Amino acid sequence: MGCGRCRQPSRRPCPRAPELGSLREMGLLTADGQPNGLLLDVGALQTAEPEPASVSAPLSISRVQSAYRAADAVSSTLVITFTVTNNLPPLSSPNTPPSATITDTAKTLSAFDPLDDPNAIENVLVADTLAASASYLSSSPAADRHAAQLVWNLGSIPPLGTATATVTVQVPAATTEFVDLDTGATAWGTLRGRGVSAHARPAGLAPDTINGEPIGDWLKWTVDADTRDEYMLSKAVIDEAKTTAFGRSWCPSWFS
Repeated sequence: MGCGRCRQPSRRPCPRAPELGSLREMGLLTADGQPNGLLLDVGALQTAEPEPASVSAPLSISRVQSAYRAADAVSSTLVITFTVTNNLPPLSSPNTPPSATITDTAKTLSAFDPLDDPNAIENVLVADTLAASASYLSSSPAADRHAAQLVWNLGSIPPLGTATATVTVQVPAATTEFVDLDTGATAWGTLRGRGVSAHARPAGLAPDTINGEPIGDWLKWTVDADTRDEYMLSKAVIDEAKTTAFGRSWCPSWFS
């Protein structure tokens, strides 16, 4: 059986070609039948694939606390660690020919600087403002401080590299509700002349009880619930929608 359109033997009918009138109504053709501003191919109108996280979010910041309840803070002292990550892959690598000797390879590697990579993020700054519930004690590296406002200059971060900053604060000895310790740190940087940024959720303390029920050891570090696990932290940074009936999650990832 042949096709009436293409005259070729076929067991299946050829797919219907779009009517010219329909294409004109859609604005894809001009009155004289010429394409109107786009390629008429199969994929022209398909929805674009979502960008990978490294493209849509080249910079990210996560936060880890030494305690998540006032009862677990040693002498009411708590350390907050901010980790800023360059999520972009490297575009350059050491160029060592196959014939290179061990000495030549060592020289090449020692001369290679990952900060020269086009995907390095430069001039990275982290800024944070402490809440009234947290009193500044110290920071590392030393932050530029104005009252409750803190700013760290972390320099440049190579592709897939990280930089950290910590602040030690005095916190309440006890709390009956969720308490924010800061406004949430923000990281800024420059990538090939354009600005990039990322924001962390506020640091906080969970109450010792919720609706009268003790939280117990649920927020403590364990082998199976590692609050410093890099995979968990990266997921917490990407997905910030962690809420519960209490208005926010009280698992350690809420604080990341």
